Amino acid sequence: LTLSLGACGAKSSTTGSGSGTDGATMGSGGSAGQTSTSGGSTGGASAGSSTGNSIFATDSGGSTGPLPPQPNGAQCGSDAECESEKCFLIPMLGGVCSECLTDDDCATGTCSFDQTLGYAACSDGGLGAMCSTPGEQGGCSEGLLCAELLDTMGFFPANYCSECIADTDCTNGQLCSPIYDTANGSGMFVCVDAGSVENDNGCNLGGSGDMACMSGYCGAVDFMGFFQLGVCGACDPETNDGCMMGQTCMAGTADMGGLMGASCG
Repeated sequence: LTLSLGACGAKSSTTGSGSGTDGATMGSGGSAGQTSTSGGSTGGASAGSSTGNSIFATDSGGSTGPLPPQPNGAQCGSDAECESEKCFLIPMLGGVCSECLTDDDCATGTCSFDQTLGYAACSDGGLGAMCSTPGEQGGCSEGLLCAELLDTMGFFPANYCSECIADTDCTNGQLCSPIYDTANGSGMFVCVDAGSVENDNGCNLGGSGDMACMSGYCGAVDFMGFFQLGVCGACDPETNDGCMMGQTCMAGTADMGGLMGASCG
């Protein structure tokens, strides 16, 4: 979800002498860059002799000594590398020193990656904020629930403060439907009227997606080669329903540029 579709950072772990660390969490589109030098550090992470416990190679000191803990926004591979002692890990990119890792680190609200700040910070728990208590209100604002937007099979959490988790959380016959922001790897669930979701927008695949889509077709679309999202389209690729005679229903697509539902051609 840069789905970039996750909730809050997981602490890093070491895998033995000389090996890097692997961490996974989903930010709302933030990224941690990598800078390397052949000698001493100039800030962030540098490639001197590796300490063996960081995703990014860190300077072991040489003649100048080890790097001191870095401020929020700096690259990191372990909590010890941060002044805050909190290294928020981003899938396939690395870590960034942050204000928090989970909602428990916040007095109020939730722990959410802030694109403006460039690191994870405590949010107000509003609609679409990352959260770490799926199935509960947790730090989300009154009336909102922390919902799992995408099943990432344990690779990273993708939980966001939402209006609903299931159709039963909605009133007046409305349905619980997802909004996917693939460009920033985020989203939320909201309550919508039946038949109100236009093509090329998210729908609840395997749930009431067909009912929510204006077209009546909620189809599976591959995202990042690992996940499937529900997207409203003009037809059903499996049965060809929705297309005229002689036409073929082509499956939709999902990438960083957005969603496209199935279409006839």
